[in-house]
Amino acid sequence: MAFEDQNQLIIKHENLYYNRVTKNGNDPYDRELEPGNYQFVTLQTVMDQFMISYVGKDKIIPTINKLDVQFHALRGLAEFSYDILRSHKGFEFTLPPSLRMILPQDFVAYTQVSWSDSAGIKHPIHFNNDTSDPRNPYQNDLKNSSDDNIFSVHAIGTTTIGSSFIELDGLYPMLFAGINGFGNCKVKHINPGLFSNMVKLKNVMIYGVWHDKATQKTTIQILDNVGPNTAPTPTSQATASATTELEFYWEDVTGTAPEASTFNLAPTLALPILFNPVFTTTSNRIDAASPGDVANIKRGMKIVAANDYFNTSNGFVIDVDYVNGYVYVNKELGSTIINYPFQNSTTPPTGSTFTAVPSLAFYDENQLAQNAQRENAGAYLNEESDTLKGFKGSSNSSNDLPYDEIKALRGGRYGIDPQRAQTNGTFYIDQNKGTMRFSSDLVGKTIVIDYISDSLGQRREQIVHKFAEEAIYKWIAHAVLATRSNTPEYLVARFKKERFAEMRKAKLRLQNINFKEFTQILRGKSKQIKH
Repeated sequence: MAFEDQNQLIIKHENLYYNRVTKNGNDPYDRELEPGNYQFVTLQTVMDQFMISYVGKDKIIPTINKLDVQFHALRGLAEFSYDILRSHKGFEFTLPPSLRMILPQDFVAYTQVSWSDSAGIKHPIHFNNDTSDPRNPYQNDLKNSSDDNIFSVHAIGTTTIGSSFIELDGLYPMLFAGINGFGNCKVKHINPGLFSNMVKLKNVMIYGVWHDKATQKTTIQILDNVGPNTAPTPTSQATASATTELEFYWEDVTGTAPEASTFNLAPTLALPILFNPVFTTTSNRIDAASPGDVANIKRGMKIVAANDYFNTSNGFVIDVDYVNGYVYVNKELGSTIINYPFQNSTTPPTGSTFTAVPSLAFYDENQLAQNAQRENAGAYLNEESDTLKGFKGSSNSSNDLPYDEIKALRGGRYGIDPQRAQTNGTFYIDQNKGTMRFSSDLVGKTIVIDYISDSLGQRREQIVHKFAEEAIYKWIAHAVLATRSNTPEYLVARFKKERFAEMRKAKLRLQNINFKEFTQILRGKSKQIKH
C-alpha cells in the first residue's frame, strides 16, 4: 500500500533511534533513523498522496500522467526552497593564498558569508559591489604592426632561405601548437613571396613552437593546410630570407559562434616552459637542466611539442620529481604506461639553428579550456584582469582604512558610509567563472558560506517540512489545472487562491517565532542609556 513507506509513521522501536548504529544505506527505512527526520515528508510520499487524494473518478483531476505530477512537484520543491523552506546549507573552507574558492556544487544563492574565529563565532563578511573580474584579452602596443587591431599578438618574424622555421623578435610564451580538443594558434596571414608554394595563405596553423633560452626568442613552424581531404604537413622551406609582420590568434574549436575564434588570447597566459630538456627514446622521463625549472609543472598537465619528438601529441604529465628535476610523461593519465613516448632523442630539429631541443611547454586544461561554454565567460578559468589583481593586492579592498582615508574617500565631509563601517573583509561572486573572490586580509581564515539550494541535488534532500505539506499539494494541483485546456477558470482561480493562502501559512509557521526568544530580545529594549 502507498501508506507503508510514509516516513511519518514510526515503524521501528525507539531503541534503534536512540542507540544508533552505522547504516549501510541499503535499507529503505534507514531514513527513519536519521535525527530530526520525523519533521519531514519525502517528495515521493507527497506525489503518492497527491495521486490518491486528487486524481481519480469524481475528483478534481480525473486522470493524469505521473510524470506531470513529478515535474510540478520538483518545481514546487525548488520554489519552496528559495522562499519558504528553511535554508540549512553550509560550506566551510580555509581561504587559500589565491583568495578564490569555487562555489558549492549545489549553490543557488547565498544567505550569509562570514569567517569563523577560534571560539567558533562567525563574523559577517560584506558583499563588495565596487569591483569585478572583467574579460581581459591580450592587448599589444602595436609597435610591430601597421594594423589597428590591438587585441591580437603581433610579432616580426625572420625567415631564412632553405629553412622551414620562422624566428620571432622575442619570447612569446602565449603561443602554442595544436592542442587536442582545444584548438590551435593560427597565423592570420603569410607573405606569399616567402612561401610561394603554399596553397592557403590565411589562417595558417602553427605546427611547432620553440622558445630558446639563450637567444630569448621564439621560433615557429607552420602548417600548409592544403585542403579538407589532405592531412596538414609542415610547410616547405622558405624561398627568401626576409622579415615579415605576423599576427596570431587562438581558434577555439569548442566555440559555438564565429566570434569565439577571435580575441581569445589572455595576457596572463604564460605556459610553463622547460628549456633545454634532456630525454631519450628508452625512457618516459624528461630531465630538466636544473630542479627549479620544474617548479611550475604539475601532474595532469599536457605537453605542447612538435610531432618530431613525440609518438603521440599532448602527452600527460604523470609524475614530477621536484628534488631532482624529473618529469615523467605518458600518452594518457591513468592508462598503461608507455615507456617510450619519444621518437627522437635530444637532437635539434632539422633546418633550424638550434644546438639542442630548445623547449617544451606545459599547460593546464583549466588554463585553456572554456568554462562550461558560458557566454562571454572568456576563454580561461585562470585568467585574471587588472581589476582583480588590484583587488587581491590592495589593503583597501577590506574597507579597513585609516580614519583620514575613510573620511576622504568613503563619505567625504559627511562622514563614513555606514555600509562600509566594518573590518571583517569583503567578497564578491564571479558568476562567469563560478567562483567567490575575497579580500586579501581574509587569507588563512576559516570562511563559512550559508547558502540556498533547490533541494534537488540529491534524492535525500527531496523532502518537504510538514508545515509546508499542504502548501505543496495545492501548488501541484494549481499547476496541473492551470496547464490543462478546457479547465473552468473558476477552478483555476480557486486553487490559485488556496495555494497562496497555504504558502503564506507555511512561511509563517516555518519562521518559528518563539515567544520566549522574542521576549528575551525585547528585554534589551528596556536598558537605560545614560547621557
